[in-house]
Amino acid sequence: MQVRIADSSDPTLVGRKGTVVDESRNMLVLESNGKEIRVAKDVVTLAFDNYGIIMDGKRIRYRPEDRIKKVR
Repeated sequence: MQVRIADSSDPTLVGRKGTVVDESRNMLVLESNGKEIRVAKDVVTLAFDNYGIIMDGKRIRYRPEDRIKKVR
């Protein structure tokens, strides 16, 4: 899934785009221009431009397999 970092407490991350290639409880790994970028979920606001969604990373700070249970 394509994602863009819309806001972050780390200004060097703002505006970076990439494809989510891996995810853990606290981190996203984005592939951008052939490089992997590790991003902490709790310090970013993510924009899923293909879907028109902007989401605070803290809302998805769960293990991927547990997220379905938490969001209900």
